[in-house]
Amino acid sequence: MQNTTIEEEIQLPLNEAQDRSGEAFGLVCAAAASTALGAAAVFFPRLRKFGTAPVLAASLGFATGVMLFVSLVDIYGKSKQGFVDFGLSDDQAFIYATITFFGGIFLMKVCSIHSYTANFPCRLLDYHSIFSRFVVFFLGFDRF
Repeated sequence: MQNTTIEEEIQLPLNEAQDRSGEAFGLVCAAAASTALGAAAVFFPRLRKFGTAPVLAASLGFATGVMLFVSLVDIYGKSKQGFVDFGLSDDQAFIYATITFFGGIFLMKVCSIHSYTANFPCRLLDYHSIFSRFVVFFLGFDRF
């Protein structure tokens, strides 16, 4: 085992990160410019006409897809690796990561319905069938 000081252990990752700091700063600037450009579009009447319902729906769908991709690929992989680091096998880590991922989705849905029914207590009493309650709970449609 090599004897290293704490300063040397801390300095090594910093040197590797400094090599890519220009790239990271460029990406941050590009993101800021994209945000400013998108916000400035509302000041031009010719660009404002593109903000129709289908365009906004497609943009929302694209953003949802990006967020799902990030959560499924990046966060899910880190979760699985955390279970492996804890000492579980790859198969067990996959099962636990899947359970916790979908358990989190289920918990957020329960919290959403609880907060909705706390503000509108008689809202769920309007639904008559089991099917409509299933649609409300799993798909989130509260008006149909």
